[in-house]
Amino acid sequence: MVDVDGSHRKKVTPDDAAREPTWSPDGTRIAYSGWVPEGVYHVFVANADGSGRVDITPNGSGTRPSWTGR
Repeated sequence: MVDVDGSHRKKVTPDDAAREPTWSPDGTRIAYSGWVPEGVYHVFVANADGSGRVDITPNGSGTRPSWTGR
């Protein structure tokens, strides 16, 4: 996350493998995909500050999330 003027940059995901982030409609949560050591995609949801991360695909999806358009 970053302020509009580019200041106050803050990483809200635990690693560099996070991809395709998207915000919840109310801006309080973020969803993103990421590779895990098993080599499949997982989808995570977390609070806007990165806390409370939950893996909503504990067995892995194996495919990119549908919101990526790919």
